Amino acid sequence: MHQIIRQTISHCFILCFALLVACTSDTEQANRLFVETRAIIKQADSEQDIEKEITLLKQVKANFDTIINDYPNTDLAVRLSVGGVEEIEQIINKAEAQLAQRQVACFNEPDFDCVLEQAQIAVDKIEDELSKAWTLSEIAEAQAKMGRFNAAFATADKIKDEGDKTLALITIAEAQAKMGDEKSARQTFQRAIAAASKIKNRLQASALITIARVQATTGDKKAARQTLQQVLAIADKSEHEEDKISALSKIATVQAEMGDQQVAKQSIQRALAITDKIESENDKASALGYITWAQAEIGDIQAALATASKIAVGRQKTWSLSLIAKAQAKMGRFKVALATADKIKDENYKTFALSAIITAQAEAGDIKAALATADKIEGVYVWALKNITSPLKDIAEAQAEMGDFKAALATAEKIEREADKTATLSAIALAQAEMGDFKAALATADKIDREVSSPKAFADKAYALADIALALVKIEKQDN
Repeated sequence: MHQIIRQTISHCFILCFALLVACTSDTEQANRLFVETRAIIKQADSEQDIEKEITLLKQVKANFDTIINDYPNTDLAVRLSVGGVEEIEQIINKAEAQLAQRQVACFNEPDFDCVLEQAQIAVDKIEDELSKAWTLSEIAEAQAKMGRFNAAFATADKIKDEGDKTLALITIAEAQAKMGDEKSARQTFQRAIAAASKIKNRLQASALITIARVQATTGDKKAARQTLQQVLAIADKSEHEEDKISALSKIATVQAEMGDQQVAKQSIQRALAITDKIESENDKASALGYITWAQAEIGDIQAALATASKIAVGRQKTWSLSLIAKAQAKMGRFKVALATADKIKDENYKTFALSAIITAQAEAGDIKAALATADKIEGVYVWALKNITSPLKDIAEAQAEMGDFKAALATAEKIEREADKTATLSAIALAQAEMGDFKAALATADKIDREVSSPKAFADKAYALADIALALVKIEKQDN
């Protein structure tokens, strides 16, 4: 805390103590609240985080206001109204002015520490726990990549949901592995597995799959295979055949990524064999949908189409076709993907497929083709667009990644849905940061909650700031 504020708070503390002594005959309720307030003032006096200090001071003011409003005839209320409240307001104003000055200074000359501080300040304003968890995970990743592992673990511990905490621990383990600290990485992966074991629903398997995938990409394929075995063991205990098929399908995609293509196909064959045991047509259709997705993901499009043809339930069949179209687009086979999408009759799933194609076209740099596909969606399937992300978001992000920020920002302005617009601005800020233009990135991030005032906007701004800090890691490491 800055010295001038510390001195002012200390003065206020002395004033408050004097008031308490002088008010022994006041109401018991007012005195009790005042004693509680003294403890908060003392906590604020020792607080080093200016944002937390301001929060504490606002609680002090709220308590003073309560005493004045609820017990107006007491000497304590009278004396607080004369000096105590005004002094606390002055302290808050000074602290907020310092906070604003620090933001201005940071945005003018950004570095890792100040941007990370701004991200941490922003994350405290997020109301939605899921958005907060994602941003904290990004902050933990930035801290880990900077080599500040104790801070990263402390950030991960703030995440309430075990699934989201698992993802944060995975990013820390990945950073440790990439820095050559394989022993610590293995220990952190075990912490992630322990966190995943506390997940009580089907997301447990997904969390373990993610761990296995990162273990494989960091070179520890042996550990990855052991984690996949854990997934299979959990699935085998399930009473639902669909859970086993889902697990095998996800396992197959990781096996393929590790280069075990034949082993992946064997996992899929095991999954297909289990579908014969399923009597319900709906359950069988869902199970075959998982398998279709896995086959498409590992690049076996013909097998995916063959599996999709076995699905008897129309909705599941169209969903599977949309996943195949997405996989084809990711492979760069846009004409084939569009042909697959044209076979889909359900408007929602067709829109999903076309949106996936737009994303792939934009990422490939073919903005003209992406816009043409977007026009096709806007012209025919406007109703379905209400349930998916705007295709303009994907186009704007692609423009930003290509360095055409003017076009990206112009495209973002065309997005009508506020949630998509703020997410797009967040992505543009990241692209600007990754290209080294941190001032522009911070200006874009600051624009998010200025243009749209909503909890989602606050969350997207915090996420953008965390991403910018992450991008600054590379720069600062190069300088050092």
